[in-house]
Amino acid sequence: MLRYAVLHHTQGEPSDHFDFLVEIAVNQGDLLTFRLPNWPLSQPVEVKRLKNHRRICLTYEGEVSNSRGLVSRVAEGTATFEDRSGALHFALSSGRSITFYPDRDDIWIARE
Repeated sequence: MLRYAVLHHTQGEPSDHFDFLVEIAVNQGDLLTFRLPNWPLSQPVEVKRLKNHRRICLTYEGEVSNSRGLVSRVAEGTATFEDRSGALHFALSSGRSITFYPDRDDIWIARE
């Protein structure tokens, strides 16, 4: 199973947001990362696909380098992944699921 984490990012640019990070391969490589406006999601919302983050982000909490704010972990666990015709679906161990639908450039639509 893949590991995931949701980090609350405060005092950074843009303002408060959440980062959803998930392994692309079990215990290997960087983390697929999306910036979310809130967590949990209450309705479908536009999200930004960010560059892949380092694996340490799964467990890190504290200051972000270059005065880019603070992060605290608000959710974590394991996930299963399913590619649904280009949409990325994750079933989370918390009982939630989240699907990311490509929209344009690095903007996706996320829904639970």
